Amino acid sequence: MDDTSQTRVLSALRGPATRLIPPGSRLLIACSGGADSVALAHAAVRAGHWEVALGHVDHGLRPESVREAGLVQALGDALRVRVFVTRLDRGEIERAIEEEGLEAAARRLRYRALLEQATEHRASHLATAHTQRDQAETVLLRLARGGGLGALVGVRETRRLEGVTLVRPLLQVSRSDTEAHCAQEKLAFVQDPHNIDPARPRARVRQAFGVLNELLGPRLEEALGRSARIAFEEDELLHALARSALAQAQTDDTSGLAGLSIDALSRLPVALLRRVIVLSATASGLKPEQVHVDTVCALVLAGQGSCDVPSGHALARAGRLEFRAGPRVDTDEPEVAIAVPGPGRYTLGDAELSVDVPVIRGNLVISLNVDPAQAPLPWTLRNRRPGDRFRPAGGREKKLSDLWIDAKIARESRGSLAVLQDSSGGIFYAEGLRPGRAARATSGGVGLTLSRGVAGCGGQRPENTRADE
Repeated sequence: MDDTSQTRVLSALRGPATRLIPPGSRLLIACSGGADSVALAHAAVRAGHWEVALGHVDHGLRPESVREAGLVQALGDALRVRVFVTRLDRGEIERAIEEEGLEAAARRLRYRALLEQATEHRASHLATAHTQRDQAETVLLRLARGGGLGALVGVRETRRLEGVTLVRPLLQVSRSDTEAHCAQEKLAFVQDPHNIDPARPRARVRQAFGVLNELLGPRLEEALGRSARIAFEEDELLHALARSALAQAQTDDTSGLAGLSIDALSRLPVALLRRVIVLSATASGLKPEQVHVDTVCALVLAGQGSCDVPSGHALARAGRLEFRAGPRVDTDEPEVAIAVPGPGRYTLGDAELSVDVPVIRGNLVISLNVDPAQAPLPWTLRNRRPGDRFRPAGGREKKLSDLWIDAKIARESRGSLAVLQDSSGGIFYAEGLRPGRAARATSGGVGLTLSRGVAGCGGQRPENTRADE
């Protein structure tokens, strides 16, 4: 093919991609067998700048996956490059999906396998076939979740990933371009049914693009990609300013403990303040989400207070803001623990627990049957303890305080909430959250009813007391 007839895919790999991947580098291309990755693999080999190998990860979730792995192997044979194929362990991926959800689990395990393949190939760069359409979909999804400028950045063109540089050389290329490349070069590719599965948010956005193009114009995809490029440049500038502001706000107390000057923070524009908080919290081992960042901003403006942050907490006092990993110890909440050896009625503050009582009148919070094989007696009815972790049915195990934050339960209410643990020490129920797997509303097992009256010594009732929310 001469230069006048080369596709946009090949043009991208012969020109702009050399800025991302220095000529002569060892390059592993993640190839699923779809049109985008097949076009990328073919064009990268045709460009002739790098020592290319293909990496394929078989998730083993569909019967067609074996045929797709074979197609990638055949492509590698035709291109005369090495092919790495990793088949994920079915049990491991099913456990990961249960904890993280399909997309998050598949992505994490896929990248883990690709990084192992890159190490075997001694690759300095790992390329994925994200296109302009992927960029547009990502921007829309993140904006729908309420993200800021970082959300508008979308998929980044390059970033470091555990010893290799992850690159996306096709972000300026459309999906129709990759399909045209495959058609022109007579390259076989597969259609992943997950791409049209309405259960996946990205698939729903993908299906809506036809309507969006009619409403907003056929160049929507290109416009969103251009916005993402501009946002990336501005995001980099704000990030640099935030790093400088963080350095200027850092201070040590008399014991040498690092913190940030509240006076310096309070003078920052809100956009910079949020970024400084994220940088400092992350450096301390915490994992703040937007709701936590907003709460810490309020602490800075108030000049005092504390709040939980995933993996730790923030504390504002004596003119300093500190982030600390680990649980926050609340000395004003004495521990209360009551043994529950079997049937009977038990109270914790103004909460009453009835075990093996089929009917109880009053203000019911939850009525369940507990599987004693999964939550063996004797139980303990208590309030929270520092470091408590819990896994609601269908969710991920997290710090109990983080789960209550997610459920929007006020901090002052959490000390009076009831927690049930079994004889092995595992929590199977925490008030205000979905119950654990052992305490689902099924027939059989040990009856459990928790009611909370208006009288008693407990604190304010939590806003969310339904177990199924």
